[in-house]
Order: sequence, then C-alpha cells, then structure tokens
Amino acid sequence: MTTMLKHAAGALATLVFTGALQAAECPPGDRNIVPLDREPPAYPLGAAMFCVEGTVQVRFSVTTDGRVDDLQIAESFPPGVFDREVLATVSGWRFEPACRDGQAISREATQTLEFAMDQAMIDEYGCPENVDTAVAATLTEIAGWYALLAEWLMARPGTPIPQVLIPELRDEHVGDERRVFEFHRSTIETLVENSHQHSAPVLQRTLSRLLDVDRIESDSGLSETRALLEAVSRDLVRHAEAEQALWEQMGTAYRNLAQETRFDSATRALLVHPFVGDPDSEIEFSRQQALDRVADLQSLVSLLDEGRWSVRQGQVAFENASSQRQFDSLMERIEASRQNLRKSLERHLSGFSDFG
Repeated sequence: MTTMLKHAAGALATLVFTGALQAAECPPGDRNIVPLDREPPAYPLGAAMFCVEGTVQVRFSVTTDGRVDDLQIAESFPPGVFDREVLATVSGWRFEPACRDGQAISREATQTLEFAMDQAMIDEYGCPENVDTAVAATLTEIAGWYALLAEWLMARPGTPIPQVLIPELRDEHVGDERRVFEFHRSTIETLVENSHQHSAPVLQRTLSRLLDVDRIESDSGLSETRALLEAVSRDLVRHAEAEQALWEQMGTAYRNLAQETRFDSATRALLVHPFVGDPDSEIEFSRQQALDRVADLQSLVSLLDEGRWSVRQGQVAFENASSQRQFDSLMERIEASRQNLRKSLERHLSGFSDFG
C-alpha cells in the first residue's frame, strides 16, 4: 500500500480511531489495510524558521491488531530534517488490518509525507518565493543543515554541539554548488568547535543578575554589584573580540567564494545571507560597542552608589529627577545591548536567521 499525506501547517484532516485496540473482525474474503488514526506530524520549528520544505518516505508493517511495526525511513529530503517528527508520529498510527480469506494478516505499507509551508507560515518567517529552480534544491539542502543545528540547540540549550551535526558532502555536490556547500560546512564546523567556548549564554545570565532590581535592593554597599560589573565588563570585551574574529574568518571565506564561483552576486547572497548574514560587511558586536556598554554599566553603578534611591513597584526610583533621567537613559542603552547580544547568540550559535 502506497499513499501520500501532505502537511501544510497542520491543515491535514485526520481520521480518529476511538475504539479499543484489538484484532478487528475481517469480512469474508480479502481487504487491504484501512487507516483509522493518521495524525500528521508537527512541522519542526527549525525547518519552519529556515523555510525548509521536503518529503519523507517511510516503510512499515501493519500488524494483525492494526499497529505500526518495523518502521523505517526509506528516503527523505532534505536528509534528516523531518525524520524525527515523522518517526514519532507514524509509530502511533492505527489501522484496520489487512485480511485474507476472512483472517487478519500483517501487511507491508509505504507512506510518503510531504511538508509544505502554507502562505501564513511563508509570511511569518519571511521566506523567499519564486526561487530560481537552478538553486532551489541547493538552498533547501543548506537550509536543512541549519534547521537540524537549530533543532538540536533548542532542545539542549547551552550545551556543546555534537560533531554528528557537521554535515557530510555527497558525490552529488559538484562544481559551484559544492563550493557553497563547503562554505556552509566549514561555517557549521567552526560553530561546533567553538560552541563550548561561546560566552554569550553565561554573559546573558550574569548581565541579567547585575540588573536585577530585587538583587540590587538587597545588596548593601553594592559589593556584589561591583563584582558582577567586573565580570560582565571582562566578558563583554571577550565576547566582542570572539565575534569579530568569527566575522573576519567568515568574510575571508565569503570573498574566496565570490572569486571561485560563477554565481552572480544576487544568487550568491541568496545562498549565504539567509543563514549567516553578510559576512563580508556585517559585524554586529564590535569591540568599541562592547567598551561603550561597559562605560554605561559603570555609570549605572556609580549612580546607584552616589545617589539617593529606593525600589518602588519593582523599579529603581531616584529622589533627584536628573539622576532618574540619566538612569533611565542608561537602562535603555543597556537593554538595547542585551538585545544585540541575544541576536548575536541566535545568529552565530543557534544559526537562527530570517530569509530576506
């Protein structure tokens, strides 16, 4: 039995089996398996974020009591992106078993599931439309690599990326397309190698603690605040230097890609920018920006140390209006730097990036 299910943002209608599972009575003669419960798999978030569509074909047996057994992935594209959701979902499907001469028998089945984004998802994630068919398959496979990386990091935030997520080049990767695949494989390998050294998660937590109003209120003499400020200042500069080094490395690789391939600039940008931004020009968190944020944090602590203030309704309130305005302005700039840091973490560690 071979059938196809199309998944369009969960829009697939399903047949729901509500009875007890047992060997169904067979009518006289023969009967093929009959679907009772075929809940569609969820659309993986990583795939949606990178606008990945694809198909998965599974093989399995339907037992005499209608359960799925010996479930295997027969084929999938992009490789691995949708496999986990498909296996988890299809294993729970239920059928009326096949019958022969009035007796229930097990039967082999093949199911192809298609993952396609509907217009609402395309709009939400800013996916490109009407992509040139000459690069569409390449774009989809590369997006699949980053989708797998993102899925793993969302499931296990803050832990080193396993080597198994470094994609393998295949014989089908040839010519200019192979150079693009090599660029992205090298980028992902760099992320894997440096993920355990990435300071952003720890820095985010320390910065949040430094700015926690309840902690500040209970910190007599601001001794803990000063210690946290020293740690954040040191880590901000280290993080900025690491980010700049990564961008410089990627920029060199990107310029080499431009020289060694025949893609026009628009096509090359389409195959690179959705995943890593523009590595030839974009440095999101420079050392000078880090030093500016350190100065803001130092000014903030000085204000708290020298001014008269209290905490009201979860907010720091100064008696002096000028000090309050200065404090609020500093907090706005520091919050902006926190958002830049979050985006930096998402871009360079999790691989999250919108198309367009």
